[in-house]
Amino acid sequence: MKSLPFQTHFRPALTVVIGNVDYQECREQLTRMDELLDLGGVERDFIERSLSRYEAEGMKSGMKPDRHALCRHQASARVALRSMILMSFLGETFRGMSRRLAECDLFRWFCGLDRLGPVQVPSKSTLQVYSTWLPEEEVRGVIGTLLQAASEGKKTLELQNDIELERVWMDTTCVKASIHFPVDWVLLRDAVRTLIKATTLIREHGLKSRMEDPKKFMKAMNRLCIKMTHTR
Repeated sequence: MKSLPFQTHFRPALTVVIGNVDYQECREQLTRMDELLDLGGVERDFIERSLSRYEAEGMKSGMKPDRHALCRHQASARVALRSMILMSFLGETFRGMSRRLAECDLFRWFCGLDRLGPVQVPSKSTLQVYSTWLPEEEVRGVIGTLLQAASEGKKTLELQNDIELERVWMDTTCVKASIHFPVDWVLLRDAVRTLIKATTLIREHGLKSRMEDPKKFMKAMNRLCIKMTHTR
């Protein structure tokens, strides 16, 4: 089953830390793993596997999960994957990982738990559930591939080309927009025209009131624009 589209939330900026080389190296590694999760399709594959398994289990029990349930499960699957990757990267226990997520905004950012306002992090028991989210061999393979790619920088995700993060390519071609000069009364005419078109569409469906024919408004507005155009 394919992953579902979802609305992202507002995320606070990470704290700028100066003078600690170990922190900078850890941040660079986590940033690279975050990019590899997205560019390599590992996270998408994990989520799709999770949704397929969740939907199959629901079908077996006779209760097919609705879209809201699938969206919640997808969000939990993303946190489950990233928290298990981070726990393996740090070599932490379930209890220690829960505490470090509460302490460090960098770790919360990587797991997608950063929020504006109060933040809730997974408890020790929740992390234990995350560890059995999918069969162990599947999770171990994903984590091993990412950790190796982040540390060595080799092409381990079977992409056509190496991932290069130092250079950005973009198209800066300028295209002349087909718009008129933004004169005040012309903009006012455009606004009236848009509203009249909407009113005409409503009236065509039989929803009429005591309002006059919308075409009269357009004629009056066009006459006023002509007068203002010839005014010094």
